[in-house]
Amino acid sequence: MSEPKLRWAIVGTGHIARKFASDLRWSKTGTLAAVGSRRAERAKEFAAAMGGVEITGDETATVLERRDIDAVYVATPNPDHAKSAIAALQAGKPVLIEKPAAVSAAEAQVIHEAAKDANLLAMEAMWILFTPGIVRLREMLREGRIGAVRSFTASLSYGRPHIAGDKLFDPASGGVLRDLGVYPVALAQNLLGSPDEVSGLTSRLDNGSIRQASLSLRFGEAMASIACGFEAEGPNTATIAATRGYVSTKGSLLCPPALAFKSKSPPAPYTPAEEKPVAPLHKPSRLPWFSNARKIASAYREKLIMTSFQGSGLQYQADHFAAYLRRGAAQSPIHPLAATAAVLQTIETVSGR
Repeated sequence: MSEPKLRWAIVGTGHIARKFASDLRWSKTGTLAAVGSRRAERAKEFAAAMGGVEITGDETATVLERRDIDAVYVATPNPDHAKSAIAALQAGKPVLIEKPAAVSAAEAQVIHEAAKDANLLAMEAMWILFTPGIVRLREMLREGRIGAVRSFTASLSYGRPHIAGDKLFDPASGGVLRDLGVYPVALAQNLLGSPDEVSGLTSRLDNGSIRQASLSLRFGEAMASIACGFEAEGPNTATIAATRGYVSTKGSLLCPPALAFKSKSPPAPYTPAEEKPVAPLHKPSRLPWFSNARKIASAYREKLIMTSFQGSGLQYQADHFAAYLRRGAAQSPIHPLAATAAVLQTIETVSGR
């Protein structure tokens, strides 16, 4: 008998809240039950657009008091994430917090302490780590399919003109590093651990907001190069190169529909048996060395691994969250709040705050 679905409330009514609400339709474990906002009317409009009478909208405080809500997804503006998450925890609700969960490593630690005090699960919604393509990539590295990692290269940038009043360009929101850069940094640190060295370059607007950045990270013998920006349209892919091959994302690295995989594991070199006669030269297709060469070429050929997904892919983090909530876990083993703080520490090293 299947367990009843988790009843989610969303706090916030912006773009990412709508994407999460839409993708919950693909979730195996959850359903949207309520929407909260500072303005009840806005929440009611959102709820009506998402599902009519089955989803209700109200002021955030009222939604958090409801006993039929099992979990809360925080989708308020970046500077309000920590405040909204702590309010949900204090109301007795496990919370999934849109990235960045906090604007600083110290603020992430405050959320962690609040979750421990409430004995509730709290997790950053770093959805890239739970999409099918990235899950498969992580498995391939764990299996040693390409050997020991030596290089991680990723870019994530979109051409976005600077418009006065746009919250993305507000220094309080963290600029491009906290909006886009956190994704490849979180992926690199999830796959490779804590960096030994961090350095970077940034380009800023007159108000101090970072609009473009490049980061260099060292993880023992492995090095990572990451670029992010609002200045140009980038390939938005990631490549992990290792001692026996590589894996690259095809399509967006956030939720790749496929992985390109190449492994340097050819069959053993051909050694002809003494008793086996060599075929005549006029039949080259039967030459033993030619046949073996084809096998070697095939072994070196890039392979494509399809990693299909539904919707935009935000539902996979919700299903992961639900699985560990039902186990009574305090943290996600894939992306605990300590990892959130570590990513923000890397960002702060480059941004200077």
